[in-house]
Amino acid sequence: MFIRIPLALFTSWVIYMIAMAMTVYDGLPSLILQPFVGAIFSFITVFGLFALGSPLLLPKIWSLWKKLWLPLFFIIPICWLLMVLSWFPYRITVYDHIFQMNVETFQPTLAITGYLLLLFAIIYQPKIAISKSKRWF
Repeated sequence: MFIRIPLALFTSWVIYMIAMAMTVYDGLPSLILQPFVGAIFSFITVFGLFALGSPLLLPKIWSLWKKLWLPLFFIIPICWLLMVLSWFPYRITVYDHIFQMNVETFQPTLAITGYLLLLFAIIYQPKIAISKSKRWF
């Protein structure tokens, strides 16, 4: 966990900032405030997923989970693919009532599913570690 939580936080923040840069349309306030909002959102998301998956950290369950590390490596590229597909072929147009304009944005189901699954796979991937420690962190 020593490396996986910071890696998930950084990955989450980068994805958030890319998504913000691709959909921003209200100018300078977004460019100033969004890095801070992205950090807060990333922190809440990663620690929410950490809490959601915390039963996996029980010793008996973790020993079983460590044997299933290979599917998580296949899930990570699938998650990236979901997020890319949510923009390029499946982008949607929504109407913003405040600015009175149509805005192109990500297809929400693909984007959110890919985002959350990617972070979960990073947080609970037993092969991402600094040392060969027998402990889960």
